[in-house]
Amino acid sequence: MSTFYNGGRRILYIKDNGVFKPVACLTSNSFQEQSEIIETTTLDNAGWKTATPTNQGYAISFSGVQISTWPGIGDTSKLSYDRLKSIKRAREIFDWEIRNLVNLEVDFGQGFISSISEEANNDEFLSFSGQIVGYGRPIFSTGDSVTFDSTLITWDDTNLTFDQE
Repeated sequence: MSTFYNGGRRILYIKDNGVFKPVACLTSNSFQEQSEIIETTTLDNAGWKTATPTNQGYAISFSGVQISTWPGIGDTSKLSYDRLKSIKRAREIFDWEIRNLVNLEVDFGQGFISSISEEANNDEFLSFSGQIVGYGRPIFSTGDSVTFDSTLITWDDTNLTFDQE
């Protein structure tokens, strides 16, 4: 029997001032990977196209309902349009995580906000959407184990070293 998960249990977090904070009132978030390709063909494949993947990248799209998250007037334990807009305008590279609150799976890495928008419809709550573009390679963890490339992360029984490319 298959197990299905509610998308509302995969929450996007962004590190802000040293603390991971959830993006407030998320209505959706998605993770997309892509590869650039070079089209090729050989005599062996009788003229049919083949391709070789080259550079890889990823993006995280998100949307939510706005709340105030500014110090002194809002909920500073979360990030919403007001603070995310400031992070984007400052061109900050930050750590992010997408946590599955059911089975402890975590995707994480670094990125920057490439776009953010606000929607103000009549008789509706203000909403926002944006996109994070990955900076380097994403990493995946399940529970207390981490999947990684040994050329980037090394372990010597006491220290974990992460080598940024």
